Formats: sequence, C-alpha cells, structure tokens
Amino acid sequence: MFFQKTSRNFGPGTGSSARDYRFAKNGYDPLAKTIGLRPPKSGFVFLGSPKPCAFPERRPFGPVSPPSSRPTERKGPALSFARFFAIHPVEHNAPEEEVLLLDQSFLSTVPEATMQVPRFAAWLEKQDQTPAYETLARLLKLLQWQRGAKRWLLKTPHHLEFLDVLVKVFPSAKIIHTHRDPLVSVASFCSMVFQGQRIFSDQVNAVEVGQHWSRKTAYMVQKALAYRSQAPSQNFLDIQYQDLTQDTWAQLARIYQWLGEAWPAEVKAKMQTYHAQAPAHRYGLHQYALEDFGLHPDRIRQAFAQYIQTYLSKPNS
Repeated sequence: MFFQKTSRNFGPGTGSSARDYRFAKNGYDPLAKTIGLRPPKSGFVFLGSPKPCAFPERRPFGPVSPPSSRPTERKGPALSFARFFAIHPVEHNAPEEEVLLLDQSFLSTVPEATMQVPRFAAWLEKQDQTPAYETLARLLKLLQWQRGAKRWLLKTPHHLEFLDVLVKVFPSAKIIHTHRDPLVSVASFCSMVFQGQRIFSDQVNAVEVGQHWSRKTAYMVQKALAYRSQAPSQNFLDIQYQDLTQDTWAQLARIYQWLGEAWPAEVKAKMQTYHAQAPAHRYGLHQYALEDFGLHPDRIRQAFAQYIQTYLSKPNS
C-alpha cells in the first residue's frame, strides 16, 4: 500500500511534484480501507479502474462514505462467485488495488492472476515497467484533479516486484511493508488466484496455479529483498501481519507517528465505526491450505528462506 501526498493543483497538465507514501502488501491488509476514511486521504475505488476519466455526462467521483450497517441484498457475481468475494470483496464504491490502473498499459500482473497465461507472465518479467508506472502517475493526477484530496492511499502486491521503478517514478515514496508467514500467505494468494480464475475460465487447475504462483511470489519477494538491501531504511516501515490483525489500532498509531501526522480522536472514532461495520469475513470465511495446490511446506520454506530469516525471525524494526 502507499500514501501519495500531493499539492492541491496536482492535476492534468500541471508541473506539480508528488510526494508519495506506499505500502507493499503481503496478505490481507485490514488498514487499507480504514486509513482511507481520513480526509484529505483518498483511496482508489473500483469504479475508477476501467474509466478513470469522468465523461461530461458523469459527475466526478466524490468522497465515499462508510457502508451502511444494514445488510444489503447480494446478487449477481457476489452469488455466482461467492468464494472469491469472501477472499477479495469487490464493491463499486470501496477502495480497490491500483494494479487495475497499471493494467491500462498492458504491463500488469492482472492477466496472469485471472488466467493461465505462462508465456505472457514470462514476457512481463523481462519488460521495463517504467511506462506502466508513468501511466499510473498520470491517471492518479487525473483522478486527483477530479477528487481534490491531497493524498492517495494505495496498495497492491504488484509493487513488490518493481520497487525500484516505483521509487524512480515516485521518488519520495514512504513504504509500509507488511510481513506474513509465507506458509500461510502463499496458500492464501493461490486460493485467491484460483477462485479469481474460475470467473474468467471454464477450467482451472489448482496444481498449475500452485506451481506458477509459488515460484512467482518467491521471485517477487526476492526482488523486493534485493532492492531493500540497498535502499534507505528510513523510507520503510515494517509491520508484522499478526500484529496488524491482533492490535490494529496500535499499528495505526505507529503508522501515523512514523509519517509525522496527527491522528485526531474524531478520525479514530470514524475508523473504529467503519471497522465494526465492515468486518473482514462479512462475505464468508476464507479457507485454504498449501496441499490444495500441490505445495509442500518444506518447498515454501526453502524458497522463502532469506525472507523468513530477514523479516520473520526478529521483532519489528
């Protein structure tokens, strides 16, 4: 995930510089939607992904309000693909990953996450992502111009593989990196991809998903490790996933302190209300195991050995 802090005139055609803060996501992040409730932060919403430009007959996207506590009728894809929605809820006015904006450049991991396209995936790893991130920056400027907020709160695992490009395009990035046991996170990610591919494909092989994404996630993490080994440590805040889920408010306090921002009581109250009204499992419980995808724990431990040693065997830094 990352915050992007901009000046008020951060819009199409301006020469405004952008100061950015981003989180690299590793597992479900309960903070992404919660932090976005604080004005003037703005989260990228799903409705903005296919058409970031507001056409004349449409009003610009405005701030989103917390969802009603009253249960709403579930229909359409939410019923047909209920297992996917339990893993990754998709709501038209709720925050969504900006990888969908990166996909506008045809240089994102969206195709391999939604279909079995191994040749495209291999090709993508060899491409310069700079044009994709420059396009992302332009689209964010366009959305910023419409919405007027001063900061962006964004997240997607895509950035783990391309931290060097992210920082090149957004040179003042402050990155919050969440960490989770890969024995759990890889199984969870494979489950999400498997259920997502079922939406777009008639036949999906769970073992093929496991083979592809166990290698891919290890590759992404290795690239992130390589970048972080030579990047300024003050630009990163490491948070353990277990701490994030068990003591969310303490971790939020750490984040605000690290960013040097105030956390007013009324803002915290709004966050707590949203958190209570939108629990993590409101669309169902996500159940998964490595064995479902033909994966063995020893193989995962070996592939992620350096990551485990670096980030999971010591307290938060």
